[in-house]
Amino acid sequence: PAFISAMVASGGRPVDDLAAHGINIYSMGKIAEGSLAAVQDAGMEEAGGNPAIEPRRAWRYLNPLFKESVYAVIGFIVAASFIGPSYALLWLFITGFRNAIADLAATRGTKLSEWKLKGINFDNVAQSLFWTGFSVPILGFVKTGFDSLWPWAQDGILFNTIKFFFISFANGAYLATHNTIRGFEKEVVKANFFRSVIAWPFATIFAPLGNLVGIPSIVQAKIWSDFVAGFIEGSGKYVKILKLRRKSVMELLPLVVQPGGEARCMAILDLLYLFNEEPRTQSSLRSVFDPPALVKALLGKTALLENPVAFADLRRALYREGLGKELMDYVLLRYDEERASDLTDLVNEALPAARGWLGHMESRIEAKIARAARVTHKAKRRP
Repeated sequence: PAFISAMVASGGRPVDDLAAHGINIYSMGKIAEGSLAAVQDAGMEEAGGNPAIEPRRAWRYLNPLFKESVYAVIGFIVAASFIGPSYALLWLFITGFRNAIADLAATRGTKLSEWKLKGINFDNVAQSLFWTGFSVPILGFVKTGFDSLWPWAQDGILFNTIKFFFISFANGAYLATHNTIRGFEKEVVKANFFRSVIAWPFATIFAPLGNLVGIPSIVQAKIWSDFVAGFIEGSGKYVKILKLRRKSVMELLPLVVQPGGEARCMAILDLLYLFNEEPRTQSSLRSVFDPPALVKALLGKTALLENPVAFADLRRALYREGLGKELMDYVLLRYDEERASDLTDLVNEALPAARGWLGHMESRIEAKIARAARVTHKAKRRP
């Protein structure tokens, strides 16, 4: 803020609020881990008494915005050196856009109105931009080497098939390598390798169109690799978030359906907060009581066997007469004014929404049961 920046810039002198405008100070570091004195003492010891910070420590505490910018700029410079600034921008845009959409769809759902910047992992996006920049010279080297060794006409389905095979394989190997360096799980590493293999036929089929508009071969391979990656990474992140949210929900549900007590009120408030702030909470609840076919396929049958409470018990607990007043009284008695205001707003907003969603789910479950009953009845009537 301008006033805080003016206070810092004044060096301890009084600051006039009106004169504070126009002064902006940006922090080069993030919030320190540990006390300032400990950091200063460690720096002085390392420098033999001089208050210096070693490069590794400076990078660790650097403002994330600056750090992410450094990653992106390095990736762009490397890519632009081989394919020019225009295609380098396209290259990095594809990577950043794919990462952002995968994060938003996995964390916030498919409703665009629910998408928020906080749902994007910008650190992961920046590191992806850094690493993808270095893939340009690698794929360029593979493509140039293949062209120089190809003995026949550099055109046609056979040429494109083999060329994109080598480009895609090299891209997959590079992805697997830097994913391993970044400490990704083995499943993610394998998926990112095979995404390039899956993208290979797409790049081959659409190569004539890409060549017609003058798109370099490695850029074409990149486009299709990230196209496939959008589905693979999006589904992978969705499953991971769904499992985590489902675990949280399943821990809360037994407390929510209790007949009374402080733990019950706290659990309901937690559930309402998740319901209001995390769209995937609804998907998690549905996966407990009425999982769709896609969720069954992604989570597996064994993960869906656990069901801590019956749907009717949850509905009865949240539709309980006087629940809103009970939660309000609990909040006003146990929290300070500021937190109580936020929590009362949460109850007023989220409780009716949760009840509406439960009513919709009840209708869905009843319709599903009715369909199953009709099918069973018809099966029994057959000779």
